[in-house]
Amino acid sequence: ELISKLLKLESVASVVPEQILPLVFPTLETSASSTASVNTQWGVSKIRAPDVWATGNTGKGVVVGIIDTGVRHTHKDIAGNFRQSFGWFDPEKKILTPYDTTGHGTHVVG
Repeated sequence: ELISKLLKLESVASVVPEQILPLVFPTLETSASSTASVNTQWGVSKIRAPDVWATGNTGKGVVVGIIDTGVRHTHKDIAGNFRQSFGWFDPEKKILTPYDTTGHGTHVVG
């Protein structure tokens, strides 16, 4: 019922069911030639983002909403694109300022 209502909203392009995927831990390089960026950005190649970027798709103009543990909106990879004035509210603690006590939401957003 809620999905039907959401799909009728002009501002909602699509609703996608949640996918539950197995957790796969990356194998980190430990050689002297490995760099931090290779090890911390392993997911970029795992989802084949470079293949998408090569077609000219950059994500410009796309807005994504995440419901998770929160977000550290000051994170260097998020701060430049975070829309702080839109929709942040913690109903439990009644807080209007974004925060993330576990880091999971920040990881998902970034």
